[in-house]
Amino acid sequence: MALRLNPGIQVTVVELDGAVIGACKLHLHQKIFDHPSVNLVIDDAFHFMEWAGNVNYDRIICDLTDLPVGYGDIEFKDFYSNVFSLSTNILNRSGWISIYSGCNEDIANDMTSSHLGQIEKNEVFIPSFGEPCYFVHGHKINLTARGGMS
Repeated sequence: MALRLNPGIQVTVVELDGAVIGACKLHLHQKIFDHPSVNLVIDDAFHFMEWAGNVNYDRIICDLTDLPVGYGDIEFKDFYSNVFSLSTNILNRSGWISIYSGCNEDIANDMTSSHLGQIEKNEVFIPSFGEPCYFVHGHKINLTARGGMS
């Protein structure tokens, strides 16, 4: 959808499991991963954000798991806080991040503006889940106005 609405953009997709991409191609007939404007990276999102180097992104959209598999005893709050923290390093000055934070309202409520200038939470009822789910959005632009990170 991002490419359809903004034909000139470059999109980087970071997916942990290459089998997910294979299944999307085979069963959902997804061809987007072969589009010349899409950079597909098979890697852990934390690892990717830590090693992204000098690349800066205008937008980051995360569809993360409800359970941070493979991160030991890390708590949900810390898991999502790490995502926000790492994203500030690779977001442009006016960039934003949007994260699906699962069905746990506490995660969405615990996110503060410590990493980003403005945090918003949206509750969406997803019928197949049978309960409300939360999306958390962070905007980096306000940090420079507060004298924070740039």
